[in-house]
Amino acid sequence: MMADKVLVQRQLWADVVVAGRQVSEGVGSAWHAWRGALERAAEHWPVLVAMGVLLLAFLAFVRFRLLAVIVTRQRRHWPQHRLGETTGALAEMITSGVAMWLAGSLFLQMFVWAAQPEPEVRAMARTLVAVLTLASVIAATGRGLLRVAAFGSLPEGASFALRPVAAVMAASLVAVALVEQSVGLRAMEEAAAGAVRMASIPLLALALAFLLSRSARALSLTTPGDRQRRIHVVRAGLLLGWMVLALVIGSALTGYLALSAFLAKQAVWSVVVLAWWLLLVCLIHDAGDCAVRQKKGLQQWSRRLGIGTRRLSQLVVLATGTATVVVVCLALVLLSAPYGLGPGDLAGRVFDDGGRLRVGNLSFSPLQLVRALFVLAVAVLASRLIARWMSTRLLPTTRLDAGVQASVTALVGYAGVIIGIGLALAALGVEANRITWVVSALTVGIGFGLQAIVQNFISGLILLIERPVKVGDWVVVGDAEGDVRRINVRATEIALPDRTTVLVPNSELITKAVRNRTFTAGEGLVKVLLPVPVVADIAHVVGIVERVVGEQRELMRAPPTQVQVEEIRDNKVWISVSGYVDGPRQVSRIRGELLYALVQRLQSSGIALA
Repeated sequence: MMADKVLVQRQLWADVVVAGRQVSEGVGSAWHAWRGALERAAEHWPVLVAMGVLLLAFLAFVRFRLLAVIVTRQRRHWPQHRLGETTGALAEMITSGVAMWLAGSLFLQMFVWAAQPEPEVRAMARTLVAVLTLASVIAATGRGLLRVAAFGSLPEGASFALRPVAAVMAASLVAVALVEQSVGLRAMEEAAAGAVRMASIPLLALALAFLLSRSARALSLTTPGDRQRRIHVVRAGLLLGWMVLALVIGSALTGYLALSAFLAKQAVWSVVVLAWWLLLVCLIHDAGDCAVRQKKGLQQWSRRLGIGTRRLSQLVVLATGTATVVVVCLALVLLSAPYGLGPGDLAGRVFDDGGRLRVGNLSFSPLQLVRALFVLAVAVLASRLIARWMSTRLLPTTRLDAGVQASVTALVGYAGVIIGIGLALAALGVEANRITWVVSALTVGIGFGLQAIVQNFISGLILLIERPVKVGDWVVVGDAEGDVRRINVRATEIALPDRTTVLVPNSELITKAVRNRTFTAGEGLVKVLLPVPVVADIAHVVGIVERVVGEQRELMRAPPTQVQVEEIRDNKVWISVSGYVDGPRQVSRIRGELLYALVQRLQSSGIALA
């Protein structure tokens, strides 16, 4: 609340002018302390100069030699993939930061030994080392992102326009830190603090304006192509940036210096954090994409770990998504830090006082979560192993048919999943009353949008238990006639004779009429109608038909095949042939063979079909 009041507090220009005197006194005091430290350090100037020259040579070697070798090596390792650029950019960012911190820390130790400075000078020197390290990391991040973008076909003109942006951003942060630390901002009055803010606002505003203008220039040199959506996002970001810059300038001119300085710092800091986030996300995406595309390496790791290549690819994609979520969370923490919302405050919204993960009214420890996941995985794996053992070892030794075996196996699998979920909830410490609340919420969800899914699931259970239609049956559903291959949770698979599969919702098999040709008996009926002219010798025709039928060995002898006069219609005598075969799957083939034999025999006997 106090911070909010300070941000919206208006400071008159007269107060700022008066505070300028206090700032000059503070700067004079700081310069007096630094002058004394420098005079004492001048006694050891040969050592300090030698150390400075060595450290500058070290930084030059890192910047112009070591980093070039690292980037070139990464490019050679992944010559045809962007991963070489992203890994090189990350290595450059880390190496530059470590080198600058190491050089600054060594020179600071030597300076402290030689000058014996006062505490405030020592604190300012440590701040300078930290700020220079951050500036080095920011500059390296900018160079790395430009190389990554250039690999993605960024035009040379756009890359040239963006090249000095990172250096300008880093220099502005260093300048602001030096201004604020040089006058001891925390020990000054609010008016003097406002004057210091007034000095930092132009620096940050100019850096932000330079960034926006250069980005707009680079955007104008970029052709849309297949990056139209990204260009729209960049344009929206530029518009938001210009609005923030206008708000910074307007707040400063109207006297709200604290608000203007806060907005300027947060804008520049947000750009830096977004650059880090973009680089890490590109690195994660490129690493996952490269791991999935390298088939040879994927096969080697598959053999080493004993995991299929497809499952290993899924694990790589899952790891990539998890790492991206972690990077996003870290970016949110860094962005929220200037608002006073640190990692502890963000964690407090997710964890309770005891360190337990909080989800609504439920809270459980990470150990309970791991234990619940382990219990669920073991229960599901055990149910699948038992179902597989029953389907391959136990049930084939019984007298149960294939349909009953499939039903028992499916029920065992469903029961294992349900038991596993119950055990996992118990491992999390979820009580029965809370489970009732979950069931109530699920019921409301079912009432609004899950009716069909639950109806098909319950219908599938009815099919497995009551077995009006089972695996292996020959059924007719609407215009689909075929063999039931599998009863799933939502739908039943019916294989048609033309080698296609029809997925019929389970509720259709329960609520509508279904013809099951193998429900009571496994035989198939073959029926043929022959139109014969009225003037033909019917007894002779029937005799020929009976002889042809007797020659068909696939027709069952019991019950015997019937040959009879069906009716007389349209000056034709309709003779029907009705016989049974071993199963409905042979009906179509045997009927065709029978028709062919009858037509050929009647035509050879001089009897024409009407």
